[in-house]
Amino acid sequence: MFALNGDTMLYYFPFLLILVTFELSLSAYKSSGSEWTTRIALGNFIVNLLWTALLLSIVFNPNLFTPEFVPYMVELYDSTKEKITFTINLSKTAIVVAVIVTNSIDVYNGFNNIGVKEET
Repeated sequence: MFALNGDTMLYYFPFLLILVTFELSLSAYKSSGSEWTTRIALGNFIVNLLWTALLLSIVFNPNLFTPEFVPYMVELYDSTKEKITFTINLSKTAIVVAVIVTNSIDVYNGFNNIGVKEET
């Protein structure tokens, strides 16, 4: 029994690959220089923004889970559909908040480090 809908996840796969490529390119560019520049900080901001947008798009997709998942969880935990749905939504919200906070801190640090030389 799969929890996530495979077709929905395959839809997001090309976007995921593009963002991973951007992230790797940015990391290589950041590591090649000895100080942060506005250009690197803006690139870091854009990549974090795109990751957040992709996550929000995935999490709020109504077809994210297979139709059998919630009834399976109801039976497995001897609970109600409302409680399981609430728990799933609470988990999704916690993940989104954690990613937004983490990305915000990363963007802040990026702009705060402009002109600061990295120690090697």
